[in-house]
Amino acid sequence: MQPEESVLSTAGDIAARGKARRKGDLPEKTCATCGRPFAWRRKWATVWDEVRHCSDRCRRSRNGVAR
Repeated sequence: MQPEESVLSTAGDIAARGKARRKGDLPEKTCATCGRPFAWRRKWATVWDEVRHCSDRCRRSRNGVAR
């Protein structure tokens, strides 16, 4: 008899199959307003090339000085 495989997968198994990514593996950019790094978000998937600011607050105050 062969041992049965576990029904539950570990996070590492899921990442290896490409179904999930770890937070550290996501692409990052630097905010044009505050200069802080920010990571990719699912809601930006289709417009990632156009995203320049880390938050709505930075986008609204884009004429401000970078820290």
